[in-house]
Amino acid sequence: MDFIYVMMYMAIIYYSIHLTHGNKKFIYYIYLFSTLFGLFSLTTFIIFFVDVIKGFAGLNTCKI
Repeated sequence: MDFIYVMMYMAIIYYSIHLTHGNKKFIYYIYLFSTLFGLFSLTTFIIFFVDVIKGFAGLNTCKI
């Protein structure tokens, strides 16, 4: 998952260096990567939230 984040950041940096903000291709990629960041963040939040709820409910399976 971290590799995907790094690649998306690098793509944004690459396109921001080589394209201007008025270019349609640049705007497309910024919206695309912004949406992907949002979806990954939402997924991560849901996973952590469910894990916290399971921990408080005593449903965790950790046997340490």
